[in-house]
Amino acid sequence: MKKKVFKSAVSFCLVVAFLLTLCVSSVAAGPPEGAGPPEHAGPPEHSNAPENVDPSNIAFSPEKIDDEILQLLDIYNPEIEIKELKSSISQNNNGTYRLEKGIGKLKQEYDIDKDKLIDLNKDLKRLNDAIRNIERGNYEKEDYRDMKKEYDVGEEIPIDDFYILITFDNDMINIFNESKDEISIESWSRNPEWDVTGYKENDYGNSVSLNGTIKYNEGLWNRSIEAKDLTAWAGYVNDAEKMRVRVDIDAYGVVGSSGLGRVYTGGMDTNWIDGNEAVLDSEDHFSAFAVYTTIAAYGDKQTEEGRTITCSIEEEKRVD
Repeated sequence: MKKKVFKSAVSFCLVVAFLLTLCVSSVAAGPPEGAGPPEHAGPPEHSNAPENVDPSNIAFSPEKIDDEILQLLDIYNPEIEIKELKSSISQNNNGTYRLEKGIGKLKQEYDIDKDKLIDLNKDLKRLNDAIRNIERGNYEKEDYRDMKKEYDVGEEIPIDDFYILITFDNDMINIFNESKDEISIESWSRNPEWDVTGYKENDYGNSVSLNGTIKYNEGLWNRSIEAKDLTAWAGYVNDAEKMRVRVDIDAYGVVGSSGLGRVYTGGMDTNWIDGNEAVLDSEDHFSAFAVYTTIAAYGDKQTEEGRTITCSIEEEKRVD
């Protein structure tokens, strides 16, 4: 009985030794010719690859970052030269943004205060939250309009809310200046002009159209918005009792030490005019350094039955 046990033990040891020999030989020989790294191999030691990041969300080159986003980051982080950091900020495939390197490496490479870089990273996260919420449909046009009313002239708007504002300003003329600090001599004389059109029809067959020209005159400090032959027309059906044309203007600039807020709110209005047409020829002036300006135009029609129908800008075409 003891001999059988001994023989079994010896056989087991020989098998184990044989398997260990095969493993050692395989490791020494290396991977087969043409074989790549293991399917689930992680980043090599000392790699700069970010942790816990979905690879499908990494990939746009820094050159593809929206200039408006860079300008927003520049305004909300005035003590950092964002243009110098452009190569270290990337846009992911899902539209969000990230720093390519860690705070410590950026501090060492660009000699930027650590706390300022932390603030910048927080702004990126706020922007990303806004981008995701918009993508998921968590904001509607009415939410944007309510948000716009929340902030008074001179009150700073958080960067994520401001991003939502400029995202939903899609039925307006939007003017984003190139710099928060200065306007070049060339831009002093740039006076863009747009032909605008709009149309709306309700379920009762009542319609209203809008067409005309809007011009933006920009100086270093003084600005004006001009409406030229901006006309609301009731159409061929004689169903209008009153007509109206109005233009709303909101200008945003730097408020406080950093950040953006509304620096001017104004507009023009024909008020209600009897008949089937209203024409606005007017100009609105204001003095402020505006980084971002929105111009919205509306044509209103009130029918004999008391219904009101409004159209806004659907298309604008630069004509200057």
